[in-house]
Amino acid sequence: MHVRIGALLAIVVALVAAPTATAEKPLKVPIVITPLTLEGVCDFPVRLDAIGPQNQKVVVFSDGRQIVTGQLTTRATNLADPSKTWEGTASGPVFVTPNADGTISAKGTGTNLWYFFPGMLSEGAPGALLWVRGLSEETLDANGIPITGSFTHHGAIENLCETLA
Repeated sequence: MHVRIGALLAIVVALVAAPTATAEKPLKVPIVITPLTLEGVCDFPVRLDAIGPQNQKVVVFSDGRQIVTGQLTTRATNLADPSKTWEGTASGPVFVTPNADGTISAKGTGTNLWYFFPGMLSEGAPGALLWVRGLSEETLDANGIPITGSFTHHGAIENLCETLA
C-alpha cells in the first residue's frame, strides 16, 4: 500500500486507532514523520524529510472521523541531483471521513502536500508530487489507496516534480 506523507500518513494511524476511540472524548495521537523515499512519483527518486518541530496530531472521534491538525515543514530532495531541494510548511487541516460504502473521503484545506503514482490522478497520467494551497479532496478505497480520478483541488497548485527537475 502506498502511504502518504504528512496529513494522509495519519489516516493509517487513525484507522488503526479508531476502534479504540469509543469514549466521548476524542483520541489525540501525535504524528511522527520518518524519512520517506518516493520512487516512481517523479522521473527521479524524491526523499521527503520532516524538518523542524513536528507538532502534527490526528484527532480520532468515536464515529471514525479524524482531523489532522498542526503544521509540518517538509524538505523534498531530488536524489538524482541532491542540489535540487524544496521546502514548505503544510498547515492543514485535513478532515478524514469514513463513508458508508467503505471508502474514505479526505478533504484538505490550507496548504498540503499530496503525491500520486502513475495512473492515480487519471488513467495514463504520470505521477505527481503536488503542493496545494486551497481546498483539495480525494477518495480512498477501503485499503487506503486513492481512487483514480477522485482528486480535485481549488486554489494554487505546484507540481514539485517539475520544480525539482
